[in-house]
Amino acid sequence: MNNCLSCQLLKTIEERQIIFSGGFWQIELQHDQQYLGKSVVTLKRHASSLRELTNEEGREFFEIIKRFEMSVIKNFHPTHFNWSCLMNDAAGVGMPMHVHWHAIPRYKEVKQFRGHEFIDQRWPKSARDIEQNEPSDEVLWAIRNVLKADFNAAY
Repeated sequence: MNNCLSCQLLKTIEERQIIFSGGFWQIELQHDQQYLGKSVVTLKRHASSLRELTNEEGREFFEIIKRFEMSVIKNFHPTHFNWSCLMNDAAGVGMPMHVHWHAIPRYKEVKQFRGHEFIDQRWPKSARDIEQNEPSDEVLWAIRNVLKADFNAAY
């Protein structure tokens, strides 16, 4: 869909951000790592509601979120995960909504990775954008690489 932001992002996302690209879904690591491993799981075709998902899309979704969580747990040991499918920004400005999920690992303790510190400032409250935590490209792509390697080893 031409005026759908998610459809446009799927076409322009940097390859180095992609953790997984399957038949129906794509997982992209977010530049903003307020929550270490924060990613978005996006349906590769345009659909504006969960009720529009096919059984095959549902099966792949549940398979990849299991593998994503296992990879994050193995590498970063989160306390638990928040998953959200809100689409409020698009709805609020009258843009087409597109099914996608925010995968937000949550951490009770401060985490260190490749010399960068990650603090879950809202623990144990709901995940919200506070202040950005954009690590260097080197750290960001190292996060992506460890997640992708373990994700693909299990897929």
